[in-house]
Amino acid sequence: KIQKQKIQKQKMTKSINIPTLPKIVVLDNDECLGQFGLFSCLYVYSRMTRDPYKVDLTELKNSCVKYLFPNGIARPYLKELFILLKNLKNQGKLNAIVMYTSAPNNLSDGKSGYVYFLKDCIELYCNCPHIYDKVLHRNNVVAKISKCGATIKDLGNVLLTNQQRKVLAEKDTIYKRKLNHKVNTMTHNIIMVDDKPKNIRVRSGRAIGIYPYEYEGNSILFKKCINSVPNLRKKLEYYRDPENNKLSVYQGILREADVNYKKYYGQKNINDLIKIIKIIKRKFI
Repeated sequence: KIQKQKIQKQKMTKSINIPTLPKIVVLDNDECLGQFGLFSCLYVYSRMTRDPYKVDLTELKNSCVKYLFPNGIARPYLKELFILLKNLKNQGKLNAIVMYTSAPNNLSDGKSGYVYFLKDCIELYCNCPHIYDKVLHRNNVVAKISKCGATIKDLGNVLLTNQQRKVLAEKDTIYKRKLNHKVNTMTHNIIMVDDKPKNIRVRSGRAIGIYPYEYEGNSILFKKCINSVPNLRKKLEYYRDPENNKLSVYQGILREADVNYKKYYGQKNINDLIKIIKIIKRKFI
């Protein structure tokens, strides 16, 4: 009799077809995992073609990871966070890690790749190759813009294909309602970490806010980074600083690095990611 009841329960469970709710951690980039303002300038000018100097992006990536990430632009405990995420994925306790940023992947000159360049740098720095399973950015997600200029991030987008995300952003249809119902249910085990948690549509998931991080080191570090990449200094000296035409881009970056260093030095040892590590452990272990 007991055996028959067990078999009946198994049949009922199969007929209901209850989906397994995916366990996903979603991470913002700027002011969340680090401060990438001047770092992004290095990438932008390395891609410029109106000069005679060619810069190898692999050399730039290696130099940024060697000089900049350990000494300022990566938020403290970033490595520890990613090691935890890698272990949880390997143990089957996490299904995916997603990058969700307001930054565009396409640059003003029409060339693309910045967001993926940053992704590669983070993965290299944390020794977690290919840990990101999906990358969402301003060019592949249709989103409303908040008052602060960042995009409104919908955790439903984490679960959908590019075509489905477009449907979710369009006018009301039966298919859109079905997608909405799906993501309202399926986002239950999704956590997103962001310095602007109010800009996140959580569905049934959770947004965790952390203090915006703006420390990025000083001019000495940027000099070492720039000078270790062939042609990069010459390239930066070729262009004029858009905010001060008397300076080259090279001089402008070094000046801004020192200004920011003094302004944000107090954030050097900010430890919000320890809190995030503890929350993720409680949720998924």
